[in-house]
Amino acid sequence: KSTTMTIEDNIETAKQLFETNFPDDVATTIAVAPGRVNLIGEHTDYTGGYVLPFAIDYSTLVYGSGRVIGTQAQEPDGSKNRKACLKFVSDKSPESIQTFDISESSTPPEETAWTTYIVGTVFQYLPDLPANSKLELTFAIAGDVPLGSGLSSSASLEVSVARFVEAVLGDAAFSSEITGYQSPTKVRALRCQKAENEWCRSPCGIMDQAVSSAAKEGSLLLIDCRTLTFTETKLAAQTTAAGKQNTTNMPVLVVANSNVQHDIAGGEYPVRVEQCKMATQALQQVNPDIQSLRDATMEDVENAKEFMDNEIIYKRAKHVVTENQRTLRAKEA
Repeated sequence: KSTTMTIEDNIETAKQLFETNFPDDVATTIAVAPGRVNLIGEHTDYTGGYVLPFAIDYSTLVYGSGRVIGTQAQEPDGSKNRKACLKFVSDKSPESIQTFDISESSTPPEETAWTTYIVGTVFQYLPDLPANSKLELTFAIAGDVPLGSGLSSSASLEVSVARFVEAVLGDAAFSSEITGYQSPTKVRALRCQKAENEWCRSPCGIMDQAVSSAAKEGSLLLIDCRTLTFTETKLAAQTTAAGKQNTTNMPVLVVANSNVQHDIAGGEYPVRVEQCKMATQALQQVNPDIQSLRDATMEDVENAKEFMDNEIIYKRAKHVVTENQRTLRAKEA
């Protein structure tokens, strides 16, 4: 890293922000989530394929307190009346306290701001609250994931806020899930993705939120983006022929900053998502069993080429099919 920032530095920054802006509150909870780099598997997560990312030592940290207040008056229409009140400050805008009141009937704002990622994430946890109760959250945010750099600063923010809310809710976290058992890691990732998709109008796949939620130190994470199956993966040189940890000549991955600004909600990304949907529709004309590009083979792609509007759609399909193959081979290598 080009700086000497550490988790301890982020804690101290957030602590000072919290104590300065909320002197009457006592912090009880710290939550953190990392940024990420994807080794291989590009434009495959939103098409149900495979990705192989890893977490980095840049992260977002939430420091503060929260509580659940029960027995509010029931709404006239009999609705459950679950609400949340948020007060927070960020090291990016240390002089500005943000305040939001939301309920289960709240809708995303017309204009997306950085605060929308936070409010949208908290909104996903309202169904976990007891009926007629309110979640009060007061916190400070500090982090060193560069914004717009392609290191998933938004997912890092969402997952750190999600972990913070879960700590406040305790055993009530995920209590509204009725579709069968899923690990908190998976549910957290799905909720954070939903927040970004619906509240921030960003058509991102699941990779960023999944790796920020599930990554382990010293491992890459192969993610099956359809089933949300996680497979910890070591680089070949990390282990010896006997399968033991290699403590010498450890591999090094170098992450370089290209200084190119990245915006999933704008630019080329949403166009790619739509082109992949068009490719899938063309493929379904030759093979109805194809649900997403993840299901297609190169033979399918060639057979469906005549149904694709242009060469770009064909190239998008070809890339995803072959990229999934490359990602699985990379995992085995």
